[in-house]
Amino acid sequence: MCKRLLGVVVLAVLMGSVLAVPAMAVEATEGAAEEPEGPAPGINEIGTQNEVSREFLPAPDEAAPPPFFQFFNVPLFAVGVLAAVALLFAYLIWQPRFAQERRSKRRRR
Repeated sequence: MCKRLLGVVVLAVLMGSVLAVPAMAVEATEGAAEEPEGPAPGINEIGTQNEVSREFLPAPDEAAPPPFFQFFNVPLFAVGVLAAVALLFAYLIWQPRFAQERRSKRRRR
């Protein structure tokens, strides 16, 4: 009985500490951090404050691929869907035959 009581007490202390530590962390930092004045800079504004930082920014990407390659998107998608449907159909057709072969092999033994 003593071992069980000790185990329950240890478990209660551990669960209490798990719940109490985050609560204490929030209470300790409530008054310490002050919000900066004004809106926060956007993602595109970060690192553009001076000329040196602007030197190391990556080159802007192209807006879209060439129109010739955009033509291939729809046919490739259609071929992919047809191939997936064909594989599923073939699997459903051949599945009973595989099961029949397994049964016949079991009977031969």
